[in-house]
Amino acid sequence: MESTIWARNILLGDCVFAKFKLPEGWAIRPTLYPPDVEEYTEHRGLKWAASGFIILDLYAGRDKPLRLEIKAKRSRRWLTRERAARSLGVSADSVREAVAGGHEAYYAVKESRRLLGGRRMEVKLVLYCHETQRTIRFTVEGAPEHVSSCLAEVLELLTSVTCH
Repeated sequence: MESTIWARNILLGDCVFAKFKLPEGWAIRPTLYPPDVEEYTEHRGLKWAASGFIILDLYAGRDKPLRLEIKAKRSRRWLTRERAARSLGVSADSVREAVAGGHEAYYAVKESRRLLGGRRMEVKLVLYCHETQRTIRFTVEGAPEHVSSCLAEVLELLTSVTCH
């Protein structure tokens, strides 16, 4: 099932961030965090968020959702491994290559501690879409045992993205 991630801006109208092919039994739901779209670009009759972010709940067959964050930034610069590593917040050695939305993409998986205790695992993927001239970073975050149990599906979801 394909799911379109979009946000409404009073001045700009409805803008699409991305489209995904959801695994069987998965769902994406809005959160209390308001999305923000600062500018858009038009491509094939759709307004695509060129700069902004959105945070959503990603239900992966469990009661407690994962967090899905999408950040778009207007750019005319192609990604390199080093630039991707900076965007992902990791060293260039821990960046892996992928293809997402027909584009060269980079991703990383990392685990971190939270200030007040607890651990989180993040799967981050970044790509440059030359069709809409934007760099898009996707982050899926949750408890390490939850993310690691569905890591293959998370990567499949992120690489299934349609960004133009």
